[in-house]
Amino acid sequence: METQIIKSKPLSKDENKALLELIEMSKIIMSKATNASSNKMKDKEWVRIAEQFSATATNCRWTPQQLRLK
Repeated sequence: METQIIKSKPLSKDENKALLELIEMSKIIMSKATNASSNKMKDKEWVRIAEQFSATATNCRWTPQQLRLK
């Protein structure tokens, strides 16, 4: 099965700020370590950030991959 990519509206300035604050508060994401265990922790943290951001964003739900690219 192919995964379908759903395009969403661009982030507003306020949403950009909120996302940056979530990322800056995360020590895991800001860590420069790139070993296997830290990468797994970073993936879990991106999921948490996506859930938290999507709960506050008014447009639509965002996936961790979309936010990571942003």
